[in-house]
Order: sequence, then structure tokens, then C-alpha cells
Amino acid sequence: SGILNTSATNLLTCASTSGGSSTSYVNGPLAITGTGTQVYPIGKGTIFRPVEVQNKQSGSLRIEVFNAPAGDAGAVTPSTPRVSNERFWNVTVVSETPIGTSTQIALTYGSFAEDGINAPSTVQVATSTTAPPAPIGDWTPRGNTATPTILGVNAIRSSTELPTSGTVFYTFYTNVPLPDNPLPVELIRFTGVSSRAGVVLSWATASERESAGFIVNRRILSAGQTEWQVLDDYTRNPALVAKNSTNGAQYSYTDRSDLPAGAVVEYRLDEVSLSGTIERLREVRVETRFSTIVTDFALEQNYPNPFNPTTNIPYQLKERAKVKLEIYNALGQKVATLVDAVQERGNYAPTFNASALSSGVYFYRLTAQGSRETFVQTRKMMLLK
Repeated sequence: SGILNTSATNLLTCASTSGGSSTSYVNGPLAITGTGTQVYPIGKGTIFRPVEVQNKQSGSLRIEVFNAPAGDAGAVTPSTPRVSNERFWNVTVVSETPIGTSTQIALTYGSFAEDGINAPSTVQVATSTTAPPAPIGDWTPRGNTATPTILGVNAIRSSTELPTSGTVFYTFYTNVPLPDNPLPVELIRFTGVSSRAGVVLSWATASERESAGFIVNRRILSAGQTEWQVLDDYTRNPALVAKNSTNGAQYSYTDRSDLPAGAVVEYRLDEVSLSGTIERLREVRVETRFSTIVTDFALEQNYPNPFNPTTNIPYQLKERAKVKLEIYNALGQKVATLVDAVQERGNYAPTFNASALSSGVYFYRLTAQGSRETFVQTRKMMLLK
């Protein structure tokens, strides 16, 4: 019972399994040795996606699920076949006896918001020997046969023989034209990175249509939070308004909230259509490397220092302020204005690009005019080319 964490260097190998659920599974790779029908109760992070293998030849298979796009972000047209943008499975033969040619595999899927599948009858299992994200031409459809649920999760089973050795990647495949394609690939990336300015969330879409914008949700696991809370949304933040580009778009959002170093935080990205329908897109977990708790105005040392040609200049604002961040050379001449704007309370770390400047000592000065005080501080940095 519970979640068992494994890895390539801490691999669980067994002859069979019993049980498995959304709260009790192997989080990582699992190897099973034997013949017959074997169920792999595996998942990744908070996603439970078990696999069933029907193997008529003895041997050991290691299977691991990854919550990442199976296909690359190449050009997509209404007639282009597609593979899952949500996840794929890595199946590796770890014994000398290969998989039998009569072997079949069943992959599982969740809600439309989680896996993008709303017409299972049009979806097939597909294989590739190219590590994802792989071009659509590297994926081979392996059919679809009727399959009941596996450990309570909907499943799609292959109907043709499978590759017999080595490492093979599995995912879902469809060639149903848009707009009824059950595997939309609008969201192709959602990442979170801890920085001195806060947690930076970035995402990209392959295409957008009739979208109002995005909602960023958060829960701080290290603080015992289990319920999602809305952090920001497109009605309050113009940066979260959808661009509705048929060629896709890039987005970025920084959580500048007070978080201690070592906090474990999960973020969930939702999309809202023009009709008001909300779809959960994807989740990401981040462990903060830096404290972003703001107690005062402050200007920190740039990093890296010395630098060539770019460096980050971190500072924090204890309240909303009119901010100027200016760069001066050793003669006191201003060579750049990095920031000249009203900014909210929080942590910031803009990037300074000195590619047009010569080596030497430079100074950066922060002026922050708040409601009750004006903060001014200057620091030194070194450009080495």
C-alpha cells in the first residue's frame, strides 16, 4: 500500500504484482519476470497510469511512464496524424529472452483534461524506437482492441504484434482530423524553475483556438496544503490572456510570493475557453532553492560575477514602488537603464546584457520610491571578456 519510489539505480523487480490504485502504486520503473498476463501498477508523480502486458514468452520487462510529450512540436495540419502530448511509456527487455511476437500491451488514460482523449475508439497504441519527443514518422500504429479497465483506469490495447527486443517507447496515436481529434496538442510544455526572483513558470502551446486565457493554481505541499488555490488568472493579469495563435505561443509567469528555501510547491495550469469551460492542463512540482520572503527593500550582488556577457541583478521590494535600475561605467556615465517602471512587492532579478560594452568595472544603482520611503543603493560588478 502507499506509493513506492523507484529509479534506474533503485529498481524493483518481482515475479508478479497484486493490487494497485491511484493512492497505491510504484512511482518509477518496475520490472516483472514471467509469462502470461502481468499488470504493472505504475505512475509518475501524482498520475497513476498502470500497464497490462500479455506475454507468452518468458522474460523480464521493465516499464516506466513519463508525463511528457511523445511527439515533437513539428508542423501540425488537420490531416496530420498525432501522438499523445501528455505521456509515453518506456518498455525495456532486461532479460535475454525477448518479448514473444504474440505479446500485446494495454495503456491507460484518464480524463480528457488529463490525457486529451474523448473518442477512444479512434485511438491506437503506437510504438517507436526513437526516444521521445519523436517525429510522427517514427511512430508505428499497433491497433486498438476492446479492453476493460485496468485497476480501475480506462485502457486501450494493441491489436498487432509488438517489437521483440531492446527498448521501445509506447504512446497513443490518432489520425482523426481536427477539430474532432481526440489528442489535441495545444500545450506542448509546462515547466517550473526556482530562482532568486521566485518560481518561474513557463509554458508553450502548439496552437490555440477560442481560448480566453489561463489560470495558475498552487498548493504548498511542505506546508500541508492539499487543496488547490487560485494564484492568478487571465482576468487580473494580462500576461495570462490567451494569444489565440494557430501557430502557438510562449508564456511565462513568476510566483513572487513569500516562500522559504526548501519549500515543495505544486502548480497546476488551467485553460478557460471563451464559453467559460475550464480544462485542467498539466501540473508541475518545484522545490524552492532560494528564500523569497520579503522583509525590506534590498539590492543584492549580481550573479554571476565576474560575468560575460550576461548577469542577473536581484533586488526585492517590500511594497509597490516606482523602480529605476541603472548601469554606470567607472567614469560615472550611465550606459543602460535596465528597469524604469512601477513594480509590485516581491523579488526581481532582471538580466543585464553587456555584449556591447568593453571589459571593466561597472556599477548598478537601484532607486525604489515607495509610499513611505525612497530606497537607493549602488553595487559594483566586473565584466570580463
